[in-house]
Amino acid sequence: MKKILMSIIITAIAINLQAQSEKFTAAIKSNIAAIDTSFKNPSSLIAVANNFERIGLAEKNQWLPYYYAAYCHVMYAFMQQDASGNDAIADRAEA
Repeated sequence: MKKILMSIIITAIAINLQAQSEKFTAAIKSNIAAIDTSFKNPSSLIAVANNFERIGLAEKNQWLPYYYAAYCHVMYAFMQQDASGNDAIADRAEA
């Protein structure tokens, strides 16, 4: 009986440790949806990238916000008519 109880407790603790916070998940989902609508207005991609960077600062152990922030910067650089500022945008995406 002790072994079964201990197994259940360890499993419950492990599940709680692996679960992401609901606030993080909701913020990521809403900003991913914002990426899809930002292709009509490329300058709004920078605002979405800034949102992802703020999420990344709050959740330092998560890599996903940094990935999407870099993705937004790269897509913004591709959509620019003037390629002279693309190096600065690429540097920011790389950081």
